[in-house]
Amino acid sequence: MEARMYPSTTRFVRDESGVTLVIALVFVILGALVVGGLTGLAGTNLKDTANLQGERSLEYAADGALDGAIQALRYQPLGASGQAYNTSPVCPTFPSGSSSLAANGVTILVTCQGTVPPGPFQRQVIFTACLASIGQAACAGGSGTVASAQVLYYDLASDNLTPRLGNDVSIQSWSVKNG
Repeated sequence: MEARMYPSTTRFVRDESGVTLVIALVFVILGALVVGGLTGLAGTNLKDTANLQGERSLEYAADGALDGAIQALRYQPLGASGQAYNTSPVCPTFPSGSSSLAANGVTILVTCQGTVPPGPFQRQVIFTACLASIGQAACAGGSGTVASAQVLYYDLASDNLTPRLGNDVSIQSWSVKNG
């Protein structure tokens, strides 16, 4: 007997059964792209946070060193004994015995320069804080300055007659340089 060939009676049914798979694949791919992008942003944020913490530690250390220098010089006359008030001040030394101070894991060097005061019985001093690693000469020249302050000391008692070293202090300006 001979085999007969019949035309195919199978018809393709056009339903939506395959569309679900395509939609699921699209959502999986989109989800992977979003998660990948967010992971990249998280890595960038972690690096930026570490940089910000380093900058902030440096600025806080410089602020603390300036505060310490201002208070240390408050009760010291400018210059050596016998010098006039408007000469270069002898920069204060910290408890470490130097003009640098370690804070927040950073060593800060403080330099100071006296300027002509606006009135009698006053001392005007500009303090500069830098990383100790750049050296005193570079710091005094303004290179690598982290923070600076201009301070006016009043050396008269409240009766305005009696000289009294460091009776009052006025911060004329305070600036922090962005790193």
